[in-house]
Amino acid sequence: MGYDVFLADSDAIWLRNPFPILAQFPHSDILASRASYPEEIYERLGATVCMGFVYFQSNPGTISLWTSVNDEMMRTKQPDDQRIFNRALMKLGLTFPRKLNYVTNKVHDTGMTQSKAYSLNVTMLSHAMFRRDLSMKQLAAKSFGLWMLRPDWQTISVANLTMSEMLEAVAQPYTTS
Repeated sequence: MGYDVFLADSDAIWLRNPFPILAQFPHSDILASRASYPEEIYERLGATVCMGFVYFQSNPGTISLWTSVNDEMMRTKQPDDQRIFNRALMKLGLTFPRKLNYVTNKVHDTGMTQSKAYSLNVTMLSHAMFRRDLSMKQLAAKSFGLWMLRPDWQTISVANLTMSEMLEAVAQPYTTS
């Protein structure tokens, strides 16, 4: 253990280094961008932790939290990391000083869990910091020569293919259409 962890969506295109932003919150155990899913937690808090951009400082609290999330993921038939993680935070009594604003806010909000075993500071970064422009992402991916899975990739038989042959069978150059 002892390693901090930063998770980001594999299709994220970085416009700048995120670590200077994370360094502004040395006392936060968890830093994340905002989401609106799962809906029941969004309704209650005004935003949820987005698992597409989340940073965990390694400490006994985050290790315990992640262990319980992992255990639940293994027990669940169709695991959903964002749903399970946000529900685990709610079970720990996550609260914020005010109701969060998912889209229009320009400030960062830090809340705290109220568990008897440990408390965690959870910082929700301003939603405005994170661009979610699919057309720009597609153009950037195409300009970098990236590939994507074909829409029918799950139906393609890859038995007895080499890794190169398999990739050629299920992937295609990234297009904007």
